[in-house]
Amino acid sequence: MMKRFKSVIAAALAAVTCMSVCACGGDKEDSTKTYLDVGVFDAGLGTVYFDEMKKDFEAYYANESFEDGKTGVVLRPTKKNTEFNPAQLLTSMKDYQPVLYLLNTGDYEAFTSAELFTDVSDVMTEKYLDENGEIAKDTGKTATQSIEDTMLDGYSDVFKKDDGKYYAVPFMYSAPGIIFDADLFDEQSLYFKADGTVGANAADLAAQNCSAGTDGKSGTYDDGLPATWEQFLMLLSAIRNKGLTPFTWAESPSTYQISRVFNIIHANYEGYDDFMLNYSLSGTDNELGEINDSNYDKLLEQEGRKAAIKAFYDITKNAGNYSVKAAPAGGNTHTTAEREFIQSKRYGTRIAMFVENSYWEQEARSVFDGEPQPEQNGYGKRNFKYLTMPKFVGMEGVEDQTNEERVIPTTYSESYMCISAKNTNKNAEVQTRVAKLFIKFVQQRAQLVKFTANTGCLRPYKYTITDEEKQTCTPYTRSILELIAEGATVAPNLAIATKRRQFTGEDGFDESNNGFAFRAKVDNNVYKEPFTYFYMNPDKTVDDAFGEMKSTITSILKEAGAI
Repeated sequence: MMKRFKSVIAAALAAVTCMSVCACGGDKEDSTKTYLDVGVFDAGLGTVYFDEMKKDFEAYYANESFEDGKTGVVLRPTKKNTEFNPAQLLTSMKDYQPVLYLLNTGDYEAFTSAELFTDVSDVMTEKYLDENGEIAKDTGKTATQSIEDTMLDGYSDVFKKDDGKYYAVPFMYSAPGIIFDADLFDEQSLYFKADGTVGANAADLAAQNCSAGTDGKSGTYDDGLPATWEQFLMLLSAIRNKGLTPFTWAESPSTYQISRVFNIIHANYEGYDDFMLNYSLSGTDNELGEINDSNYDKLLEQEGRKAAIKAFYDITKNAGNYSVKAAPAGGNTHTTAEREFIQSKRYGTRIAMFVENSYWEQEARSVFDGEPQPEQNGYGKRNFKYLTMPKFVGMEGVEDQTNEERVIPTTYSESYMCISAKNTNKNAEVQTRVAKLFIKFVQQRAQLVKFTANTGCLRPYKYTITDEEKQTCTPYTRSILELIAEGATVAPNLAIATKRRQFTGEDGFDESNNGFAFRAKVDNNVYKEPFTYFYMNPDKTVDDAFGEMKSTITSILKEAGAI
């Protein structure tokens, strides 16, 4: 009897969960309009960007008929976090009403293997965009480009399946990194002067009375920022001496943020081509020679990995470099770290730098909205910027960096828009047609720009953003765009390519969920990033960590039969 009772309760709970996703809200349906049910993953990016897409799409098709007796279209969103987590959605998508989904992340291989996605090859390959990426029929120009034509390099290889078809449309990518409070750097004169000492402010930068930064050129984005790791350590010392805290981030060891800084150091040390070998597993490394599926474990010898280890060794050695909440068991989640960084302007010790993804301001929007004097402290009002990575030269135990190229590694390349092939929607055929129109609509350049302004992230397509359009972005987003405009190379984290290798039985590093940026086993503990490794093992050296990283990852690969 008890077992039957539990089964009844479980069934009731499941029904409530399904209703929370399947229900369409309290608004009465307008029988004169066609509806498109959309599932929007509500995390990180938030949903402000979608609300703007919805408004623009509905206005664009306000006078179009998709069904007899109906004019116009209404996007009906279901905004969920847990329910639209890929692991859960994989088994529950068939029970939900949305036809179109916008997902920040998702296991493309698992979904397509389960035949949950509709073929969208027609949308991807139709040439309907003009030379500037706008909808040709609106501009009166010749349609010369498809969505496929405008994708960044590498994405077609990832999303185009072996049958030659596309089952999802690449959606976005984020540029994680070190964020610095440029207002604080100005107020406390934390920029570098021309003589290589800390002490310049924003006025000095404007007058070019400061150091030239990493690129060695005056009048560029990184003026006044530390050019070498030695200078970065000088900056940390200056911040501490002023009674400030250099860093906060999400608490270790669960954090993925530190792994992403590890990747940034690794990429900027090695340069784009050598760094991307960790994803392609095919090519020639400048130092290590030919890399292929049979010897890719040689990439563990890349000196950029050692430079990243050295960086966190130096940071960890002085507890004054980071907030107590950022230490293991310190209590910071990614969102409380955002709050700590933002509110340090008025609570506790001011924090100079923070580690997160480029959508962090959108994710923390409610925190900004709750700040006093919103005209100065609200969303998009404060002057935060992206910190360029210093060079590693003259550092004991690390070979001098020779790469001059600035690289911005990205994350969330496994993000996509997709159309559900299995759902409970009673008007799925019509809605699928409308969903394809929506995808095409938001791929025009103007919409790509608007997405960037509303999220701090980029879409993985080739599109220009004018100086006037950049003013619609927050100062932080503008700083990333400025760096890219100066020639920084975007390095996509093509995690799906790794997953495809896993599905097809091929070899490769598992770059999902922190990947193999760093793994080091000490006794029975495997550390996933070097900050926690050095924090918990203070007697360990950089060489210890480098050696244990190589042996640990090699052991994991051998156990998996990958090498």
